[in-house]
Amino acid sequence: MLVLGAGSVTQCVLPLLTEHLLDASQITVMDMKDNRDRISSTLNAGAKFVQFQITQENMDATLGQYLAAVTSSLISRGISTPTPSCSGAMIMESSISILQSKSGIPM
Repeated sequence: MLVLGAGSVTQCVLPLLTEHLLDASQITVMDMKDNRDRISSTLNAGAKFVQFQITQENMDATLGQYLAAVTSSLISRGISTPTPSCSGAMIMESSISILQSKSGIPM
């Protein structure tokens, strides 16, 4: 699961996800700022953190690395442009979007 941004929505949702749905090792959080301290309990439990800024120019390549083979949930903060063409979904500020992989494998 790829989570975009480590803001207040992510801080609230990650504990729920790891308690009820996912193992922390299945989660990667990407943020343009080093906000690891905001989600330290999830990172200590095994989640990964990537500091990277997604732009119009690198969006397809960057998200494609994470969405290629698995169903992913994206929790975004501050991106309101279409996601890579393989997904056909829109990411909105502080929303949760479920993106199916090309193979349609459910999470």
